[in-house]
This record gives sequence, structure tokens and C-alpha cells, in this order.
Amino acid sequence: MNEQGVASAIVSTAQQIGGAIGLAVIMAIISLSLGTGEILEAMQPVDLNQAIRTALIANAEAILYEERPAKELLLRYFHEVIEYTRRRSCFMVNASLELAASHPEVFKRVQANMAENEEAFYQLLERAVQTGEMKGTWDLKALAQYLVNVMHGITVTTVTAEREMLDNIVRSSLYFLP
Repeated sequence: MNEQGVASAIVSTAQQIGGAIGLAVIMAIISLSLGTGEILEAMQPVDLNQAIRTALIANAEAILYEERPAKELLLRYFHEVIEYTRRRSCFMVNASLELAASHPEVFKRVQANMAENEEAFYQLLERAVQTGEMKGTWDLKALAQYLVNVMHGITVTTVTAEREMLDNIVRSSLYFLP
């Protein structure tokens, strides 16, 4: 429990001193916690993969697999993303902005994470079609990709936007669900 408090304080401090420095500090702490003692560039892919996974929003994605109406789940999911991002930045978005271009393993992990998110959205949308929640002909893959983009946009916009604006973005983004 003590370690969680220390980790939270370190993440908050890292956020205040800037994205690139914050990511470096977070990655160093994660690599130490994994016992690798390696810097980001020298980490083995499996350790890097685990480090990045450690910093993701796992609880929010789990919401998408619950057996409830799609619109309800998406609203809850985006609410969780907003609340999480209000307290701390999204590591995956930061990694994609700051590190992916220069670190092939980070690039692969960001791509894999986007594919996982897309698949979770796709499965939810497929269930919505099967249950009759979604009417008409939709390209579910394109909609899933759109929702991934909405999620990334919200994580960036949350930093400066009022809650009302974020809620409007979420509602507008779910136009395809009655």
C-alpha cells in the first residue's frame, strides 16, 4: 500500500515536470520495479511490454466486455477514461506522442494496444447489432477505429476542457446508438 502512494506521488510529480521527462521517470521506475534495472532503450521487449501494460487503463477496457446495453457501457467507459485522465495523463497516448517514433518496441506496443482497444469496441458493436441496439448497415471495423480515436482525443482534451464539453463530445460520438 505504501508503494502505491509513492508511485502515485511520483507520477503526479512527473506529470508536472513535463511529458518527456515524466515518461522517462515513469519508465525508469517501472523497469526497476520489474527488477530489470535497465533503461528504456535496453529493456527486453517482454519487460517493455509489461511495463507499458502496467501503466494502462485496464479497468476501463473491462467495462466494454460486460453484458449490458452498448450505449450504457460506452458512456461508462468514456466516463472512466475522463476521470482517469483528469487525475493523471494516459501513458499510452503519451508513449505514442513522445516515444513511438524513436523506439520500435514502443511503437509496436502502441499499435498492439490500439488493436486491442479496437477489438474490444468491435466486439461490443457486434453485440449491439445482434441484440438490435444498432439499426442499419454499419462498418463496425471503421466505427471501432473511430471510437479508438475518440478515446485518444478525449485523453488529450481532458487536460484543458471543462467536463460539460467532454460529455458533449462523448454524446456526439455515440450518434450511431439510439
